Amino acid sequence: GFRIDYIAPASFYEKIGIQYGDVLQRVNGVEIRDPGTMLNLFQQLKNERTVKLDLVRNNQHSTVTYELR
Repeated sequence: GFRIDYIAPASFYEKIGIQYGDVLQRVNGVEIRDPGTMLNLFQQLKNERTVKLDLVRNNQHSTVTYELR
């Protein structure tokens, strides 16, 4: 996974619900192993209608689906 250390206010990442300290494990089923993989995936997501995030927040595993507009 990849720990999020900073979220810019009003950024794309904030809009889809990612929070400081989240550990992203998978985005739309693709495992996140390094920052490059994450950045490539998020560039592709800008054309998607939904995004499914598998993450750890406050030591709790969760899967969250967001509608992109």
